[in-house]
Amino acid sequence: MGSWGMWDEAEEYVIGLPVYLDLAFTLGQIDDEQLVRMIRRHGADRVLFGTDSPWRDQKTALDHFLKLDLNEDEKSLILGENAARLLDLQA
Repeated sequence: MGSWGMWDEAEEYVIGLPVYLDLAFTLGQIDDEQLVRMIRRHGADRVLFGTDSPWRDQKTALDHFLKLDLNEDEKSLILGENAARLLDLQA
């Protein structure tokens, strides 16, 4: 999400830039409310799900993500639609 451990600075200086951000090693490290706010301000269409495996457990990260206060469209984008579009993958 733009900077490990510097969430306020990332929110101020990175969120909204025309770049993709990922959730690797973020879930459980940043306050959920701030994370949801950052995702929405940046645009769920430019956020990718990541776990930073093997350092973080994939199932734990996914379970945490699914509990965030995001709607189903936002979750679908982040969990795969964005990556498919970015990598030009066809269904």
